[in-house]
Amino acid sequence: MLDLPLRILALGLLLLWAAPAGAFVVQVLAALLPVRKRPEPSTVARPGGVVLVPAHNEGSLVEGHVAALLPQLGPHDRLVLVADNCSDDTAAAARRGATGADGTVHPRFTLLERNDPDRRGKGYALDFALDRLAAADADGRLPAAVFVLDADCRVSPGGVNRLLGACTATGRPVQARTLCGVDPQTDADAAGLMAVSELGMLFKNFVRPRGAARLGLPCQLMGTGMTLPGAFLDWKRAEAASRGGGVFGGDLAEDMQMGVEATLAGLPPLFLADVHVDSPLPTSLRGFDGQRTRWEQGHLQTLTRGVPRLLKSGVLRDDLRALGLAADLAVPPFSLLVVGWFAVAAVLAFVTWWTGFVAALAVHAAGGAAVAAAVLIGWAVFGRERVPLSALASAPKFVLRKLPIYSRFLSNRIETEWVRTERAAESVTR
Repeated sequence: MLDLPLRILALGLLLLWAAPAGAFVVQVLAALLPVRKRPEPSTVARPGGVVLVPAHNEGSLVEGHVAALLPQLGPHDRLVLVADNCSDDTAAAARRGATGADGTVHPRFTLLERNDPDRRGKGYALDFALDRLAAADADGRLPAAVFVLDADCRVSPGGVNRLLGACTATGRPVQARTLCGVDPQTDADAAGLMAVSELGMLFKNFVRPRGAARLGLPCQLMGTGMTLPGAFLDWKRAEAASRGGGVFGGDLAEDMQMGVEATLAGLPPLFLADVHVDSPLPTSLRGFDGQRTRWEQGHLQTLTRGVPRLLKSGVLRDDLRALGLAADLAVPPFSLLVVGWFAVAAVLAFVTWWTGFVAALAVHAAGGAAVAAAVLIGWAVFGRERVPLSALASAPKFVLRKLPIYSRFLSNRIETEWVRTERAAESVTR
């Protein structure tokens, strides 16, 4: 009597896991396709843009980063750094980085200081800077393109000009390849987890976006290394003002949400893989837990909110790019994909035992093998030089350490306060 309902349950669970898993495999395999050469947008006579750097207590590194960014500016570009709720010398260090040998501050460097302890976080800092930029313009408009870069990130030579130029030429958001590497000062007990995290970031922020780009589909925005059209931000600012808020606000996944909004507005983000933005991973287990909680709960929030909207838009407007981003966004954090496979496998094994319906379990096993093969292929082609194969030995520990994050999300105990990632100099082995 229960056979039919159990078989329907089995097929439903199989589809629920197989759909995002299939999207993952397709993206990885598509990343192997040859590059489609396209003419590079001209950056010779482009209008000026802004490099916007939010910084919170980054005095130990911001001086060198500002000094490295200024030579990358075009003749009409500006670098704006927001020292947000800082209790160290971030502002003074940023000024030193912008000060030349003659003792004068670079004319296209602007330092903004913000103190609002009740509204802390990157989103609030970005909104603060956008308001100041618009107020400085006679028409109240933002520059043609705004490049957002976290204070601990480095951009490959010429990258700023290429990102601003591509955004201005296409009128669409542009995302650079944004990767994190293991810091040499990483605590011994965190090193294995960080190596697995580096591999995960390689897939999420390079391999999969590269595959989507090969298929002509958009990528997710990644927070840092993203360039947004000024006209789009002007529209979002007006929309936000009408409801009494900001463009970014306190959303922990402001980058992913902005990618959804841009795609729904007909401006799906472009992926510019040749421009590198690099930053270090946390150096301690405490830093790992804090960073992963923000990232993964933010991802799941955006998944549950954004995928239905993108699917609706894709179907009603016959918009393949919206459907493509929905499929990309529907792929959960890889640890959750692995946990989901085992959970579904357990249910399907019971259904097989009870009903003799073995087909669903067989297909599920093949799907798991396909995902595993895609990971190995992706590592062999794109990650062999960055992450040793031995790092995969820490993968089970990596997955188990993140289970409480998903548990808190499912029980609606979602992180709401932004917490800055711990830097190497601040790491304490615990």
